[in-house]
Amino acid sequence: MERNINTPSSQQYNFENFTALSCDMITKLVNRTCFMELFKNLTSQADTSNQTSVLLLINVDEFRSINDIYGHSVGDELLHRLAVLIQDTVINFDLIKYYTSSACIVGYLGSDEFGVFLPERDKEEGIRLAEEIRLKIEKTHFAGIPISSTVSIGIGIYPEHGSSTSELLTKTDAALYRAKEKKGNCCHLYLSEDRVLEQMHSRLEWKDRIKNALEEDRISPWFQPILSLKDNQIHHY
Repeated sequence: MERNINTPSSQQYNFENFTALSCDMITKLVNRTCFMELFKNLTSQADTSNQTSVLLLINVDEFRSINDIYGHSVGDELLHRLAVLIQDTVINFDLIKYYTSSACIVGYLGSDEFGVFLPERDKEEGIRLAEEIRLKIEKTHFAGIPISSTVSIGIGIYPEHGSSTSELLTKTDAALYRAKEKKGNCCHLYLSEDRVLEQMHSRLEWKDRIKNALEEDRISPWFQPILSLKDNQIHHY
């Protein structure tokens, strides 16, 4: 006997399971894995249509200090409020395109970073949206959060700054690093002279990852005994 498993309860389970895998629970935005998958799919579509697209990487300035001073609950609430503001700004930026196949993606990439991908948009549109997001965040004081916040935004253009998703992400990340270098609260479009920052930022990113791992006690050292050839005894580790 054939069994029909396409019941409302199974559909609800599948939807909830998909949401759990693709959605960040704090910000309610798509998570990094889902964002990158959608990002890759949309850039593939852009290849066939010969359209430019825009990637924005948004970093919350001094977020670690906010967590250290006010606690992670305040940090999490700030991330949630920022996510709502960013998504609302993107939706209102272009209501007509937002509900079509060229809809923008807004995602939470982890830690203190958000991503926005704008398919079939040009450089001017990307710069305008980035500045609009930055200004709205600068002027907004969230109720219940004891500190105002600002963001730095890196802007990359597809395919001008990268014909692959990884290349575009690297270039936009370098643009974000340049914005942070300017003391934050600004937007920066990738320039050719930012190329030197790509390798530098990669090294600093690994340094930051190692520091975080040490602080969270996620590194387990293993020591190899060194034997003396004279007496076959352990000399040191």
